[in-house]
Amino acid sequence: MLLATAVMAMLVSVSIVSAQSTGSFTLPNPIKANNIQDLVFQITDIVLIIAIPISVLLLIYSGFLFVKARGNETEVTEAKKTFYYTIIGIAVLFGARFLSEIVRGTIEQLKG
Repeated sequence: MLLATAVMAMLVSVSIVSAQSTGSFTLPNPIKANNIQDLVFQITDIVLIIAIPISVLLLIYSGFLFVKARGNETEVTEAKKTFYYTIIGIAVLFGARFLSEIVRGTIEQLKG
């Protein structure tokens, strides 16, 4: 992290020096977000793209734990815990996406 910060600082300083010599400098927007609402929306999209396959794998894993338990009460309890936590995680992910959409829509309405 420290190395990345140092490299970024060097690149920015080189860009500033070269911009001062030419007289004009424009910095392109690499994230394609014009405001904070769009940025949060894009971040939640990225998180969902990564988390949905992981959630599916965890649901399959919890099903495997149920099959593997074969009636053993402690293993069934562990499988239930895995299943419940996976469902709660999925709900939190989609809740965050839903909440970001509500905030984005509200801000757009307030802007006019």
